Amino acid sequence: MEKIKNFISSIATRLGVSLVAQLVSNFGGRSGLLSIGIGEAECTLRQIRMISYRFGGRVPKAESLLSVCWRRKRGKVLVFPRKEANPHIIIVGMSGFGKSTLFKSIMIDIVRAGLPAIVFDSHGEHEDVVRLLNGNVYNSKYSGVNMFDLGGATVSERTSELASLLKDAFSLGYIQSTKLAECIWYTYRKKGARGMGDRNVEKTPSIADLISELNIFIKNSRSASERNTLLHLKERMSLLAGPAFTSNFIDVGKLTSGVSSFSLPSIGSGEAQFIYIHELLRRLYISMKSGEMERGLRMYIMIDEAQFIIGSTRNDSSIIRKIVEEGRKYGIGIIIATHITSNLDRQITANAATMVSFYPREPSEINYISNAMSGNDPARRDAVRKRLRALRQNEAMVVSSLMRDPVVVRTARISSLMKHFGVESPGRSDLEAECGAAELARLPVEYSSLERRFGKQLIDRMIGEGSLDVAELDGGGAPRTIVMTHRSSPSAGHEGNVMLISEKLEARGIKHYVNRSKRGPDIVAYINGSRVAVEYETGAKNPAETRKMLASRKAWGFARTIVFVSSGSFDFYKSGFVMDGVDVADIRSLESYDFSRW
Repeated sequence: MEKIKNFISSIATRLGVSLVAQLVSNFGGRSGLLSIGIGEAECTLRQIRMISYRFGGRVPKAESLLSVCWRRKRGKVLVFPRKEANPHIIIVGMSGFGKSTLFKSIMIDIVRAGLPAIVFDSHGEHEDVVRLLNGNVYNSKYSGVNMFDLGGATVSERTSELASLLKDAFSLGYIQSTKLAECIWYTYRKKGARGMGDRNVEKTPSIADLISELNIFIKNSRSASERNTLLHLKERMSLLAGPAFTSNFIDVGKLTSGVSSFSLPSIGSGEAQFIYIHELLRRLYISMKSGEMERGLRMYIMIDEAQFIIGSTRNDSSIIRKIVEEGRKYGIGIIIATHITSNLDRQITANAATMVSFYPREPSEINYISNAMSGNDPARRDAVRKRLRALRQNEAMVVSSLMRDPVVVRTARISSLMKHFGVESPGRSDLEAECGAAELARLPVEYSSLERRFGKQLIDRMIGEGSLDVAELDGGGAPRTIVMTHRSSPSAGHEGNVMLISEKLEARGIKHYVNRSKRGPDIVAYINGSRVAVEYETGAKNPAETRKMLASRKAWGFARTIVFVSSGSFDFYKSGFVMDGVDVADIRSLESYDFSRW
């Protein structure tokens, strides 16, 4: 049986015929012999030997040199996860170039092969396709996770894990996290825990119980400093008092068949999203560890828009890192789609056998990807870097542990994806256009640009339904209207003005990059040899949080912090937040602002 599978797999690899690929998928089923189609090959990087003649006398001397070049290649590019060093895949690239469409295509391949998939959908944009695949969509507004569930751990272990998780999510200090751990222990004790070594309690606590315990600590605080620390903790914990952490708790055992998507837009903050996903992944990890080791694949975990969920620090991605490092032994694969790979934990990228890169705009990201795809060969690295810069929409570069020479492929568009897989939505003839508009609007895009491509009626309807947000920008030049796929944070206005500032820096030749992670400044710029933090503030942030943010920029080694603010908030910020190393400017002055004086 194994020989037959290998024979079919080898034919598909050589011929790249979609019929054979489908045969492999159907034949393999749950055994893990899954084929994932990336796209149609256009060219591949090849190392060639060139003869160079050097004339130094009567007889020319021939020298053999190794060089690289892009050669034309045809056929369908398939990835066979079971045959790779590991089944993990990273998809990276700027919004609007086909990353989300490939994510959907891979999801369909996985489901058609009979493998279960769990999808974390930050913006709710994969809901339609999941439903068309007869999958389950869990809206975080109605499907919760109780982070106080012990899940086989001791009270001591769970208290430590929760304190560390909340410390990372909310950037708490040592004193705050220590006090929080104490409150969590008292919460467990009041629910029946008699010692730190207990693995069961009479009743599992909830976030409401923790807030109630914090109120008792606040009432019994012995100093103003202790009281302020506890009040800050209560304010942070209150952000988790919504349905996502208080009701309708999810049974992880029900996620072992079909495709299950967790739609996260209703969770109000990035910190809460991070905690929600972390807790679900922790339960999946425990379930994975309790199962038997097996060959082949039995499940995929897919994370879209990972830059909004996973940071680059060690603790931020600990559970994901553990699943990536150990998942192969238990038949678990991870697929991560992100705008910025360089912000991911290095252990995650190092353990992903397959990388697919669409066009990356950030110079630092281009350098990182070209190094990852080419190794230490300078000639290969330069060739990859130049080709990455030239990638068009629905073009991507692919490497894997078996396919070590980078291949440029033409990936499917959303229209051909729907047609090829026969995925149709009765009564929703404009589904394709909506998916295309939502994909292009992941980051701010001009209203007029979307209108020309998809029509005013569709864009206005999506704005009216709330799937797209609209914002008016006035950065000192002509007013501009931008739209962006809806999410609670950051807003379309915030992201649009960050885009304006980036455009102005680029126009003036100032080296910089936009930071898409949840931590750090909106933009990191390099001005006059110094590292400068550039922020945009809408005025909605709590003043105490703003002061903490400004203080952290100096602590993180930024020479200066430039804060552009909305016109209505300028006077407030100018009077209350000007301090050493900080300059506050009205966004309307962006056109004339002198960055070089810093």
